[in-house]
This record gives sequence, structure tokens and C-alpha cells, in this order.
Amino acid sequence: HPLCPNTATRAEWEALGLLSSRQIECLMSYRMEFGPFIAAEELQAAGCLPLSALRILSPLVTAQTAGQSRADLFRMLRDSRQSLLIRWSRSMMPDWRYDVDSLSGYSWFEGGPDRLFLRFRRALGTQFSMGFTAEKDPGETLLTGSNAHGFDFLSAHLFIRDISPALRTLALGDFTVNLGQGLIMHSGFGGSKSAMAMQIARTGEPLQRYTSVDENRHFRGVGAKLQLGKKTDLVVFASSNRIDASQFAKDSVSSFLTSGLHRDYSERSFENSLRQQVAGGRIELETVHFRVRANGVWFGYDKTIAPTIQPYNRWYFRGRSLLNTSIDYTVRHRG
Repeated sequence: HPLCPNTATRAEWEALGLLSSRQIECLMSYRMEFGPFIAAEELQAAGCLPLSALRILSPLVTAQTAGQSRADLFRMLRDSRQSLLIRWSRSMMPDWRYDVDSLSGYSWFEGGPDRLFLRFRRALGTQFSMGFTAEKDPGETLLTGSNAHGFDFLSAHLFIRDISPALRTLALGDFTVNLGQGLIMHSGFGGSKSAMAMQIARTGEPLQRYTSVDENRHFRGVGAKLQLGKKTDLVVFASSNRIDASQFAKDSVSSFLTSGLHRDYSERSFENSLRQQVAGGRIELETVHFRVRANGVWFGYDKTIAPTIQPYNRWYFRGRSLLNTSIDYTVRHRG
């Protein structure tokens, strides 16, 4: 499922991780000035890609027309590939926390030491994806006790791109969000400092499907990317999800818990103890030489966030709602 240079957005080029921002802007400027690429080999005519980069890109791009890339649900279901991954593991080292006490008849951990992972996915490149993920950590139960419904963690998603000229992306179920060059929100891989001084911004598509097993760092709801005009697009999303939090009073929590482990009574008492509601979006105006975005995200909780006051967390958020807004821009002049 190669990338079409005639319809590829800046974010799609950036997601390849092979081109610099200058090279991407050069390709987009060439397309705007001379029209669609007739063949993938025409990329060399832009004059900004060395031969080594062209050889790497040649199997990853195709000059198909824009009309061929529009989503067709029946075609996607027919041409998509299915995959099923099942993984089981177990530590061979003995652990007293799994031993049943002879007097009480109970063990420290509710479940056994097995780790189970199940993932089903049906996908067609980056255009269509649907599936579910289930996981049981060591010490958690399966189909018994506190997890009588099945796995401790369940996740499902439906993700479609290029549905129509106006609706570019639709995400249902679990998804991730990237906003504000990674400063407001960022999910996925991000490298640390390097010699590439200009590659400090987190780039990529604003909405992505979620297939990880992290139980607390995803959104659950609906998100969409809309094309408002030739140079303007809008991203909106809304989520409502329960996450783990350390609760020390009836209506307040002191910290968020991200381990995803619910093995004993103490850990299970914090499971899904806080409802997190998130809504926000981004509007973007982009031309060949500059791009400006306005971002906004609102967080709401059903309990008060009240971390214990320490020198390191003096400026941490406290309360039940939070609004975060920003403006970011990118400009290239004679690059």
C-alpha cells in the first residue's frame, strides 16, 4: 500500500521518517507549481532528493490518482488482511505470592502467574483498520473472580481514512491524539535529543488507531479530521474513559496509576476509580511555506485531583477541570 505523492499530506510524508522538513516542503511546492506527478520517478525532478533517498522511496510511493485512494468499505473489507496473535508466557521462577495459604485457602495474588495476550486485526495499509486487543497480566484472573467477564484489559477500534473529500479520518473506539507539536499531546515513539537540532517537534497524524496494552493512556470515544478547504482542516475528538487513580478520600484522588496491574486487593481498589472526560480539537491553515495551528483540549474528572503537596509538584494541576490552549507555527524562508 504505497504512498501517493499526489495526495500525500505533510503529516504522511513526516510519518515515513525518511525525509527532512525541507525535502517535504520542496516536494509539496513542486506539486503545487507543476501539478500531479505522472510517475514515481518524477520525484527526482523536484531537485531536492539525492539518488540514495530516491532509491529508498521508490518502492514506497506510487503515482496513482487521487480518486483511486478514496475509501470504499466493501473494497476495504474484501482486500484487507487479517491477523491473529496469541501469546502466552510464564515465569519459571517460584513466587510465594501465588502460593495458596494452608489456613485461609487464599493466595496473595488473586490469579495465576500466566501472562496472556490476544490481538485480532483486519487492516488495509494505513487506510482501514479494525480489531480488538485483550491482555491478562501475571497475578490477574481470567473468567473468574474480579474478571468474571473475561480479560482484565479489553480494547477495540475502527479506523478509516480518506472516506470523502470532506471527511479525511474517522476514529471510533480507542485512539490516540497528537497536538501542539507534541507539547500538548503526543502518543507513540519519540526520540530524545540528537545532533538533528531542528527535529525537536513531534510530528505525525493527529489521530491514530490504538492497539497497545497500556490501560490508562488512550482515549475512548470518537475522533474525526475534516477538510474545510484547500488549505484548512479541522480535527475534533471526544472521549470518556475510566482510569486507575490513587484515591485517599471519597471525592478526591492523589495521583494517576499507570502500571495497569490489578493483582491483589490493594491494586483492585484503585482500578477504574476515576472517570476522565476529554474533548478538544485543532484547526490548521497550511500553505507551501508556512503552517499555523490553533489547539485546544479540555479535561474533566468526576473527582478532585489533589496530589500531596511536595516541592517537586508545587505547580501540578489541582482541581476537576483543565483547559489547555496553544498556537504553534512552522515557517521556512529560502530553505
